[in-house]
Amino acid sequence: MKPSSPSRKTSVQRRLMCAALFAPVVQAAPALSSTTPPNPSLAYLTTLSDALGLELTPQVRRKLAVALPAVRQREIMQSVHERLHAVVGDAWQTARETVPACVEDDLAANRLEVIGGLGFSHTELALMLATGGDAA
Repeated sequence: MKPSSPSRKTSVQRRLMCAALFAPVVQAAPALSSTTPPNPSLAYLTTLSDALGLELTPQVRRKLAVALPAVRQREIMQSVHERLHAVVGDAWQTARETVPACVEDDLAANRLEVIGGLGFSHTELALMLATGGDAA
């Protein structure tokens, strides 16, 4: 018998990692940008990350963007956009409960990318890359 499930251990580590990377925005809900990104996946994920109050340091965001080729970023963002839009839609208030379930689903389906020795689910990457709204 295994002492603990690797997925469960990874999930706990992932939540701690996300807590370190994402700092809740202290101000009121951010205003949406007057310029809409041309990519619908990016536009949706940017709005979702804003609704969640996610903030990522520019240095970490740049490292993530550089580590993944632009084509791979677009593939991940499109896939995550389709999944989250189907579940969350425009009910932004449900995202806090939905996103962790999507991360768990990514782990179960092995939708992961290793960047700098750390494994990130596609959901995490898409939201991180969309934070700030200027992803590839």
